[in-house]
Amino acid sequence: MAGRGRLIFTVMAQIFPLDTTATAANDNAGETRSGFNPYFREPVKFADGTNSRVEGTPLFLPCQVIGQRGPYSRRQPQAGGHSDSTTIELGFHFRDIEAAGLVDADGKPGIHHEARLGALFERNMITLIRTYTEPLFASEEEDRGIGFAGRRNLLHVMFQTRDKSTVTGVS
Repeated sequence: MAGRGRLIFTVMAQIFPLDTTATAANDNAGETRSGFNPYFREPVKFADGTNSRVEGTPLFLPCQVIGQRGPYSRRQPQAGGHSDSTTIELGFHFRDIEAAGLVDADGKPGIHHEARLGALFERNMITLIRTYTEPLFASEEEDRGIGFAGRRNLLHVMFQTRDKSTVTGVS
């Protein structure tokens, strides 16, 4: 479609969406009322150290790496010392998100808070980065830009690591 632009230097992102319905049903044999904390919008951590996180089918979407900080790039000194957190910022084109059927009736994209970035691949599926040892979760999603055709162009998603104590039990 004319006027919507395109991504340059694309890679493929493997994203594991959080299945909120299955996560809410996972109460660890009655330990909690629900496996999903409605106030913090995240899975509940159980007493045995695991959590209620249930992930959906992995998605493979073309994207562009906008920026990165942490072990995958050079560490930068901060005022409080070196930062151990990792951040990868990805840009997705709405045309690709729509083609994958990930835009709901309200126009919201299907990449939500708490989705986990599994890996980044070159277009021929050669692995660039795997994030299994240090999981990265979507922390911010933002529409960026309206094309000449008057339709949304880009979705900017920031994936970040979390405190190590909150990601135990992630498969």
